[in-house]
Amino acid sequence: VEELTAMLRYLVKHNEAHAREVAALAGSLMDAGRESACREILNAVDDFALVNAKLAAVLNTLTDTAL
Repeated sequence: VEELTAMLRYLVKHNEAHAREVAALAGSLMDAGRESACREILNAVDDFALVNAKLAAVLNTLTDTAL
């Protein structure tokens, strides 16, 4: 369980970093006048957040159980 907990911690941080990078792409698309593409990218960022929230919830369950 310790290895899985460590992996989940890593994935949550890693996904947060990717979400920021993808959001920056959206900003660049908006600057380029590509509003539709920007909205789609921002929807993907929302998906990152949803997945990450689920992973974080599992992580919290594991760390609460481990105590």
